[in-house]
Amino acid sequence: MSEETREFLHKRLKEITENVCKTFGGTAEVIINKGTPVSNNNETISKIIEISIIKNFGEENYIYNPFPSMGSEDFAYYGEIIPAAMYRLGTGFINQKNASLHSSGLVISEDAISTGILSMVSVCDDLLNNI
Repeated sequence: MSEETREFLHKRLKEITENVCKTFGGTAEVIINKGTPVSNNNETISKIIEISIIKNFGEENYIYNPFPSMGSEDFAYYGEIIPAAMYRLGTGFINQKNASLHSSGLVISEDAISTGILSMVSVCDDLLNNI
């Protein structure tokens, strides 16, 4: 959930592996590909997104999710350069079971297309007017 934790775990994994092998008379070479950076939403940008979505779509259409995710997202590279925040757009149907994202059973409600475009335009407009 943080670069510090990632660095600590990579270091410890290497130390533990090398020392267990050494204990039994062996050696090990641990190579870890760092992968995608941790994605952290900028608080200011996130607040502007929240206000914009509530203002333009109603409070009932904004869901705050405080729980971090272990998923990776290449959007994180933007956040390393500029203040950034990512939000999720509901794409399912209200009165039916929806398959999870990235599954072969996923069917997206076409209503989400216009909602997604309008939300992005609204957020961009509010970001530009708040800078």
